[in-house]
Formats: sequence, C-alpha cells, structure tokens
Amino acid sequence: AYATEGDRLQALADGSYVPENVIPNGISVWTNKMVFMSMPRRKKSGIPATLAYFSYDDLSTSPKLIPYPNFKDNNVSDCNNIISVNRGHRIDKYDRLWVLDYGKIGKGKDAEQLCPPRIHIFDLNTSKKILMYTLKPTDYFPSSIFTSI
Repeated sequence: AYATEGDRLQALADGSYVPENVIPNGISVWTNKMVFMSMPRRKKSGIPATLAYFSYDDLSTSPKLIPYPNFKDNNVSDCNNIISVNRGHRIDKYDRLWVLDYGKIGKGKDAEQLCPPRIHIFDLNTSKKILMYTLKPTDYFPSSIFTSI
C-alpha cells in the first residue's frame, strides 16, 4: 500500500509499479495477526516490494499489501535490503520471520545477480531485522534456485 493515492498513481506512471508484474508466490501466516506474501522480482522493474503482508483480519477480496518491513527495506539499490524472495520465508515458534533472499532480479538468461544470496531474520513483534547472513559462494552454485528455507 502506498502512503497516498497520489504516490500509487505516480508509481504507475513512472513504471515503478506495474500490477501485472507482481505475482504472489509464497505465503506464511503469523498466528492470527499477519499474512506474509512474497513476490519474486522476475521482472527487472515494476515490483515495488518482494515481501509484503496484510492483516489476518482483512476479509476483503483484494487486501492491500504492505511492504515488509517497509518500502525502504525492499529497495534493490542496497544489498542490505531484501532484493528478491521466491517462496523462501518461514515463521518460527519464537515469532521470527526467516527470509531467504536470492539477490537476483529478472529470470532466465536475462537475470541479474545484484547481491549475494542472504538470509534475513526479523523479530515480528518489533519488525526489526535481528540478523542477516550472507551465503558464501561455496554454499551454492551460480545457477542455484532458492525456493525454500
């Protein structure tokens, strides 16, 4: 969800939000509070957030997705952010969200590895990142497809 309707319209106009590029691919539910969805960045533009949520109580047919933990932390210009998540997110019994970020945008031969694959861990009670681990090149192959954590 954008802060204002004007922000959403601007994102549509400048191409930073292209609705048909946003394809939800993974889901995790945190108790009866939040539903998390991942939208991998299979296109190089038009996907403003790769990880978002909506309230568990939102019964609308098309709930507004809110970037998690926020828009800034979904920006691809900084490798400390979440670059692209396929289905790789889970919630543990300690209310922590584990996110496997494969760091790549696009798909197939047009894919671009912007950042190394990483695991981000968030405390769901505070929405603060508590750990980020960068996978070593020996942990994966360049052609690896990261789908689960």
